[in-house]
Amino acid sequence: MSGRKTTYTRISSSELRKLREQAAKASSLGACLRALNLLKDRNAAALRTYQDRISAMDQNIANLRRQLTAKEEASRKEVHQVRERLLETIEESNARIQAIARRNEENIAAMRENFQSDLARTRTDLADAIESNNRRIEEAMNQNNRRIEEEIQEMNREVVSVKERMDEIESTIQAAAKDEEILCEMAEEYLRIARELADDTENNYRPELLLPGRLKPVREMIRQAAHDIEEAGRMHSGVAATARLTARQAAAASLQLHQEVMQAEQEWNLRYQAARQVVNAAAAQAEASRRLDISDEYGAASVDVDYWSDRDLGRIAARIRALEGSLESAEDLNIHQLDNIQAAGLQASREIEDTTVFAAEAFYGSQDRADIAADISESMEQILGLQVVGYGYNGEDQRAAHRLHLKNPATGFEMVVTQIPERDGQGRIVNHLESDILNYGTSNEEDGDSVALDALEALGELGFEQSPVQTEAGFEKRPSDRIQCADMQAWEKEKAPQIPKPVHHTLQASH
Repeated sequence: MSGRKTTYTRISSSELRKLREQAAKASSLGACLRALNLLKDRNAAALRTYQDRISAMDQNIANLRRQLTAKEEASRKEVHQVRERLLETIEESNARIQAIARRNEENIAAMRENFQSDLARTRTDLADAIESNNRRIEEAMNQNNRRIEEEIQEMNREVVSVKERMDEIESTIQAAAKDEEILCEMAEEYLRIARELADDTENNYRPELLLPGRLKPVREMIRQAAHDIEEAGRMHSGVAATARLTARQAAAASLQLHQEVMQAEQEWNLRYQAARQVVNAAAAQAEASRRLDISDEYGAASVDVDYWSDRDLGRIAARIRALEGSLESAEDLNIHQLDNIQAAGLQASREIEDTTVFAAEAFYGSQDRADIAADISESMEQILGLQVVGYGYNGEDQRAAHRLHLKNPATGFEMVVTQIPERDGQGRIVNHLESDILNYGTSNEEDGDSVALDALEALGELGFEQSPVQTEAGFEKRPSDRIQCADMQAWEKEKAPQIPKPVHHTLQASH
């Protein structure tokens, strides 16, 4: 005979698979028109933000053009040649950047459409619906990232080589290389261009964020060129050639930085849009997953995911809102930080899937605990004449453990069956059943023990996967000493009962 026994039950693998597929489909963005519309509106707003940036860039380029051409006409043809060739180089560089920006606008629009259509499409080609649902945002994100990488490589191929163009300019003025007065004027023209470009880079773009440490050396080169020109102006023999060389180097460095920072701005915009799309999708997914409307042969149910996940969905949604807040004030975020936000959005998306399925399992697990208690109660009444003294959930919380108190008023036989929801090694919810025979009364102990054992072992017939019933060590020949189990009032009024929570794993997003 034994006063304490334990076993585990869990939903069958086939039922679990059906449940997970239902949960995945119910929480899919493709199944929630309102969430899809929310995603569409947010992505459209992000594209408008990019278009505003392009307009601002166009205005900055126009302003720079006016500043560079505002200087009065040079008196010497050699200096005029330097100016014209420099302006041509800058114009060509800016035109290419503008063309890239327009192409990026088309790419972003295509990214938005492809991203949304991937999420909206109902997948029927994969057998495992939950895995398919899990992968959608990740697949769309990776497709966007591949597009961005291809665009960056194309940018690098298209942008003009500053060194090559500066060498071309140099080859046109070699004839004047020994005239110190001309050399000084050339140096001043180089210096003017260098200053204008450096000022435009610093005032209208974000060099310290996107290319940290690059502006300061350019400023140093400009200061050195100004010093050399000043020295040449004092008629120091041979200094004019040095002044032209340092000014030329300053102009080349300034143009190189200007060109690269505008490229970096374009990459930043693409990365921002990619991060925004993933975070927007995660936000829409959280909204779509708030309630699950699922059904089986016994009827339909509406599951409050946040409640049944012990507020886990709410915590994920709060993290998504924080990511949205970061993107709303993203001007100070570098590309690496944007990539981290994108990865965090994907992580949140995966966790929403985990939480949604967990909530469905927890909901049905709670129902199973009530059904098991009813079945045990019926069996024990028929065989041992036990009557229900009390039953209920720990802390009156349906997500927590369930307890059933039974007693035969004539014989005094008394037992308690407690079902505790737990997570197993695979993350599944299992019911840990504990039976406590508190008093054998006048009943035959062996018969009473055998009936209690049979009642627990018969649970497998209800369709559950069940582990063998085990006897707790030390209670093989005596009743349970956990007499507090009979205090149902204390059980139901207990504060903060133990509730299982979803378990998440950090994912490494592939780019």
